[in-house]
Amino acid sequence: MDEISNKTLATLLVVAIVISLTGTFFAMRGVSQVTNIVSGHAVGGQGTAQVNISQVVEISLVNDAVNFGTGSRNGSVVNSDTECNITSNQTTAPTNCWQYTSAGNDNFDAVQPFHLENIGNTFVNLTINSTNYSNYFGDLGTGTGTPRYMWTPSDGNEGTFTQGENGCTASLSTTAWTNFDETEQNVCPRFNFENANDEMFVDILLGINHGMEGVKNENVVFFIYRVD
Repeated sequence: MDEISNKTLATLLVVAIVISLTGTFFAMRGVSQVTNIVSGHAVGGQGTAQVNISQVVEISLVNDAVNFGTGSRNGSVVNSDTECNITSNQTTAPTNCWQYTSAGNDNFDAVQPFHLENIGNTFVNLTINSTNYSNYFGDLGTGTGTPRYMWTPSDGNEGTFTQGENGCTASLSTTAWTNFDETEQNVCPRFNFENANDEMFVDILLGINHGMEGVKNENVVFFIYRVD
């Protein structure tokens, strides 16, 4: 009886161990399956799409100097009571009152106006500033003419020398010769930035009186302000 009991007990023990291992196997397999299911799905979260957009307010001076070169008043054409007016953008000297010192330099085509281009990405208000005529020339000479230091804007739409693109989308502040007066003066209230029409010009006039001499020059400063 004891022997049978021992064999029976041993058999039951083996069965118990097999059942125990089998249960453990299935239990571990079940855990593994659950883990795979969880790791196979994305965890919820939040993303961001971001951009920083800037307005660029900038102009370029394509031609940044108006240089009339070296010359003199023609005394056989203009008297001491009359100034000799010369301007950029002219093909010949006005009434021949101005003559260049060296031969071959009498081509006024070479004297170009200020050429401005809006290279930003928004409309701008354009202004100009320089000294007045008395400070520009310093010595006003001995004649009784009218010395002048003046400016005028233009584009393809309006101005004294209509040319190029229609850079000013509003009306130019003036289309007449205007004296510099040492203050900011309006040129164009809405200077275009679009490539097809983003250029305009500013011409210079000098009224040279009898008795003036020497080198005369002065900075011309352009200012721009964003137009909202």
